[in-house]
Amino acid sequence: MASNRWPRSLLNQIYNHLSRNQKVSLYEHFAKVFRTGRSFQTDGSWRLDIEDSQLVLPLEKGSYWLHWDLNLAFLGHDIEVKDTYFNLLKSDDCKPDIFLDVGANYGTHSLLMLALGVKDTFTFEPNRSCHRYFLDVCKRNSLKPNLIPVAVGDRDEPITLTYPPTQPWLGVTNPDQRIKLGSGEQLVSEDVDQIQLDDWIQTMRQGKILIKIDTEGHEICVLRGMQRMLVERKPWIIFESHKDTKRADIFSLLTNSFMGIHNLPLDPHTASNPLSLERFLSASATNFIARPLT
Repeated sequence: MASNRWPRSLLNQIYNHLSRNQKVSLYEHFAKVFRTGRSFQTDGSWRLDIEDSQLVLPLEKGSYWLHWDLNLAFLGHDIEVKDTYFNLLKSDDCKPDIFLDVGANYGTHSLLMLALGVKDTFTFEPNRSCHRYFLDVCKRNSLKPNLIPVAVGDRDEPITLTYPPTQPWLGVTNPDQRIKLGSGEQLVSEDVDQIQLDDWIQTMRQGKILIKIDTEGHEICVLRGMQRMLVERKPWIIFESHKDTKRADIFSLLTNSFMGIHNLPLDPHTASNPLSLERFLSASATNFIARPLT
């Protein structure tokens, strides 16, 4: 149905009336359907209702395997992160004025925030093969992109980005994580520019800052490169952390910066106690939020 114009239009209407959990289930069961086998495909678009906004997303012949997956991922993947975005945006006290998307991949998080009115959204992604989709969606929806094609870390010097050519979203700059990319295909490696967020802080206007960090094991380096920002701007930070990616170091850095780590989703107006080191280290979740203790 999704690959043919008229059935796709009907399916699209039904999709936008599904519940949150139904969209998650649809993503989990059907996001990869165009990755195997061949199907008749026609160029088209997918309309996504997001709160009171709408995004028009591409479905291009030959790229259905990617576009279909990405289009369902907006409201079907990392849903605890998206729920937190929505909660913060509805809060007068905690609504972000600035959004930094570090390790943006195809920019779906940036696109969500732009569509929901956070115009000062900055998209950091060094893998240029991911840029086309993001820029295409911005153009289709008259959104203004602020795409910064660099890696973010703890030093201002080039770094090697490695990724499987058919899975560029798995790009890593952390050597320990690079070893785990044994995907059976020849990996692509290229040197990319790298910056520290502390060197970039002067370019941002005053206001509340929300940062999303998803850098495939490089998160601790991103945090080390933003020590001044943590003190001066007190951002809220949504970050990915697997059990094997230096969680103890992340906990120490954030708590020493007077920040508490919380589970997701987070509602800023609901009581939530920061995680202890033991609970953070043992947590099965991979996404968390850090916010100032005061």
